[in-house]
Amino acid sequence: GDMQAAMLAWEQSHQNRPLPAENLRNLANAYMHMGMEDEARSAFQELVTLVPNDHDAVIHLTLLTARNAPSDALEHLRTAEQLAPGSDPIFEDLINTIEENLDSESLAHQLALMGQTLLRYEEWEFAAFAFRSALATEPDYVEALAYLGLVLSRMEMDGLPELMRAIELEPDSMIPRILLAMVYQESGNPEAALSELQVAAELDSGNPAIYALLGAALDSLGEIDQAVLAYSQATILAPDVPDFWLLLAQFTLSREIEISTIAIPAARNVVSLDAQNAAGLDALGFGYYMLGNLPMAERLLTRSVRIDPSLALTQYHLGLLRLAQGEVSRARAALERAIRIDGDGQVGTIAQLTLENLSP
Repeated sequence: GDMQAAMLAWEQSHQNRPLPAENLRNLANAYMHMGMEDEARSAFQELVTLVPNDHDAVIHLTLLTARNAPSDALEHLRTAEQLAPGSDPIFEDLINTIEENLDSESLAHQLALMGQTLLRYEEWEFAAFAFRSALATEPDYVEALAYLGLVLSRMEMDGLPELMRAIELEPDSMIPRILLAMVYQESGNPEAALSELQVAAELDSGNPAIYALLGAALDSLGEIDQAVLAYSQATILAPDVPDFWLLLAQFTLSREIEISTIAIPAARNVVSLDAQNAAGLDALGFGYYMLGNLPMAERLLTRSVRIDPSLALTQYHLGLLRLAQGEVSRARAALERAIRIDGDGQVGTIAQLTLENLSP
């Protein structure tokens, strides 16, 4: 626990011979922990020289470099991407984010966009660093404050002060209220989430994402009919976006309501908009399973598996279909695949319970 002494020991060993990669990583992380960013950047630069496409080292070096000049950070990402193209998609996404915003006069804006990219990959600590870097440049940057609050909550820290400060700075800004609603929803407070989303909907009644979040909050409160209306409104506002149709289909399927009137037409729209959408094919196939049309269900579910065998929900649904067809061994295999994919997740847990209830 003595970071100062550890850092000194690493530095002294470094004077005699080059540090191995793991020790160099420890030294770099120690510098980061102590806020010695120039030293950390040098240590991560040495580490990247040893291991050019090391995930954490490249992102650390990118963020530390981008605090002064995002364009200079591109070199590290491009080198890592060239060594193993496509092996780490976050590198390519960060490259695109930086390149698309090089003309921006706001360094804070560029850093915040990098934070949003990292957030999409659930790189919470890196995203928090990017948003804090943006705020160091522009302390009252509302969106950076709000996103930092969301990230902190995902890290099981208190992000409410940042979110409340963002709303205080711009009460009519929609994004802080949406992110605050997400934090409330994730922390088990759907009433507060609903309140924020209702304000957000008044601020931007044409935003389908707000209605999708409203659907989730209403569902948590047991307002099933209202949740259906909210999900449906999202599809009305964005009829060409498969994701909103998929949410509507999956919700009605999960509640076993309006299967033929809402779930199947919504799932069919997903597949119509994107024929290779494995989740949409799964929803459509499961809808037919629930209606008792097993041949159609099998055709669609097996097509979904061919496109993406890593979807635990499809494997679970396929297991249920095999049981309905009397093929217990094939059902067991599908359920076991769902468990392997999802582990302790919701689908994996349900699959495990179903498997346990099968006769030996």
